[in-house]
Amino acid sequence: MKKPRRKLRVGLISLGCPKNRVDSEVILGMLGSCGFQVGGADETCDAIIVNTCAFIEGAKVEAMQEILEALEMKAARPDMRVYAAGCLPQRYPLELGAELSDLDGIYGVDELEKLVHDVARDLASVISTPRKPKLVVDTALKPSWLYDHTHPRLLTTLPHYAYVKISEGCDHRCAFCTIPSIKGPFRSREVSSVVSEVNTLAQMGVKEVNLVSQDTTAFGSDTGSSLHKLLTELDKLPGPPWIRLLYMHPEKLDDELLGIIKSSNRILNYIDMPLQHVSGNILERMRRTAPSRRYLDLVANIRDFFGENNVCLRTTLIVGFPGETDDEFAQLADFVEDAQFDRLTVFKFSRELGTEAWDMPDQVEDYEIDHRYHTLMNIQADVSFGRNSSYIGAIMKVLAESIGDDQIGDGPDTRSTDTCISRQVNQACPQFVGRSFRDAPEVDGMVYIQGQAEIGEFVDVEITEAMDYDLVGKVL
Repeated sequence: MKKPRRKLRVGLISLGCPKNRVDSEVILGMLGSCGFQVGGADETCDAIIVNTCAFIEGAKVEAMQEILEALEMKAARPDMRVYAAGCLPQRYPLELGAELSDLDGIYGVDELEKLVHDVARDLASVISTPRKPKLVVDTALKPSWLYDHTHPRLLTTLPHYAYVKISEGCDHRCAFCTIPSIKGPFRSREVSSVVSEVNTLAQMGVKEVNLVSQDTTAFGSDTGSSLHKLLTELDKLPGPPWIRLLYMHPEKLDDELLGIIKSSNRILNYIDMPLQHVSGNILERMRRTAPSRRYLDLVANIRDFFGENNVCLRTTLIVGFPGETDDEFAQLADFVEDAQFDRLTVFKFSRELGTEAWDMPDQVEDYEIDHRYHTLMNIQADVSFGRNSSYIGAIMKVLAESIGDDQIGDGPDTRSTDTCISRQVNQACPQFVGRSFRDAPEVDGMVYIQGQAEIGEFVDVEITEAMDYDLVGKVL
C-alpha cells in the first residue's frame, strides 16, 4: 500500500507591530488555503518565512538575527527553504539579497501574494522546474497592495481578540520616520470590507477588535469616506462587545469623532494619540503638524468630555531628537508629569538613513538620550501608579485573558520599565489575568483577578490594589 505523502509545513516568524502581524496572518491564511500545515518556525519546517520590521535600527537588527537563525537551520537541512518578507526587503531591495544569497527569496510589502505563490511552487519542485531565487525587490512602483475581507486569514492572537488593519501607508513626512518610504502612500479599505471582516470575527467569538493603521483618523480621506462613517457602521453590528482604536493623530480628534466614541456602547473610551513632543521648535523640526491647541489643553478637554476616570489616554514620545535642548527636554518632562497619561511609551530617537533627521545638525549623544529616556520612564511610573490608584474601589469590566502566575507587577517588555521599581502587592497570587478598557493587548497593563473567571469572557471586578502599571481586583 502506498504511504500517503506527508503534509508540508511552513513556519512563519512575525516581527514588529500589530499591523505587521495582520500581514503575517494573511500570509498564513493564504498558505493554509494552499494545503500547507502552518504555524511557528523550527527545524522541522519545510519552509520558513520571516516577516520583518525595519522601522528603526533595533528592528533591523532583530530581523537580521531571525533571518540568520533560520538560515542556520537551513544549513543543517539543505532542502529547507527560507524567505524574508515585508519591511526589511522593501527598505533594502538590493542589499539584503546580495548579502544573504542563501535566501530562497525576498519579498517587499506589495508582494505577499507572490510570496505565497513562490513558496507553493518551490515546495513542489520535485515535480516542477526549480526557479531561480528572487533576491531583488522592484521598488520602481510605490506600494499599493492592501488586504481585504476576502483574503483568508489565520489569527495568531489569543482567540478572544484580533487586530483589523483599516488602511495602509502614510502621507505624513515626519523627519524621523521611514514608514512612508517603506509602506507607500496612504490608502484606505472600503467601509463595507472592514465591516464585513469585523462581523466575521465577531461570529468567530472574538470579543475585542483593535483597529490599526499608520494613521487611523485619516481613514477614508482618500476615498471620500471617514473614520466617523466607519465607526457608525461598526456600531450597528451585533458584536463584538469591544472595539478599540489605535494610532489616532491628535490634530484629527474632532468633537464629532469623540462624540461617536462616547455615545457608543462598544467603541472603547481609549484615546491613543501619538504626540512625539510638546516643544514647538522640536515639532517643527520633526515636520509634525503644528498643534492648533496646546497639548495640555487637549488632554484636559478630552478628560472633561468623557469624565476623569471614564477615558484612558495613551501617547508616544520621542527623546533625543536632533536639536532637543536641555530646556526643551525639561518642558517635555514637565508635560508628562502634568498631563497624567494613563499609558505612555517613550522611544529613543533612532537615526535612520534616508530620513531628513539623518543629517540634521545638533545630534544628541547616545548617553544623553539614554538619560532622558530613563528620566521620562521614571516620571511616568509615578504618574501611572497615581492614575491606577484612583481606580481602587471601582468596579471594572475585565476580559479574562489567561491563568495567573507569580510575575505580577513587571509588565510586558514593551513598556520599558527596566529602571522602575514596581510597588509590591500584598495579596496572594491572583488566579486569572485580564484586561480592562484601559489595556490594549501587548502594550499596556493587566488586571490580576482573584476569583473565578472563564478565559475569553468578561467578568466584573472590584479593584483592590494598584501597581505602577497593573491593577489587582476580585471577582464580584
